[in-house]
Amino acid sequence: MDAQFAGFNRRFLGRQYVDNTRQIDALRRRGAAVVCLLMPESSALRAMQPPVIAAPFNRALEAVAESSGPLRVIDLRQAMPEELFVDYGHMNEAGRQALSEKIPQLAQ
Repeated sequence: MDAQFAGFNRRFLGRQYVDNTRQIDALRRRGAAVVCLLMPESSALRAMQPPVIAAPFNRALEAVAESSGPLRVIDLRQAMPEELFVDYGHMNEAGRQALSEKIPQLAQ
C-alpha cells in the first residue's frame, strides 16, 4: 500500500455512514428529483478498497432507497480513463472538463 492510499485509508475507515433519509425526504418534499452521483475513481483506488469500505457503503445506499423510496444512482466510478486522473480520486483539468460535459447527458 503506498503512502497516498495509507493516509486516505486511515481517514476513511473511521468514518461512520450517516442515514441521509431525512435530507432526501426534505428535498423531495420541495419537489427535487434526488440522484446519488458516485464520482469517478482511478482503477488503483478501486483495487485498493477493502470490502470493509465497499460493503457498508452499498448497504447505506440500499437502506436509503428502502426507507425513502427509489433512489436513482449514477455510478461513474469507472467512467473515466486513467489518464484523466491526477491522483487516485481527483481528475486533472481535461478530466474535469470531460466529466462536466458527461453529467448533463446522464441527468436526462
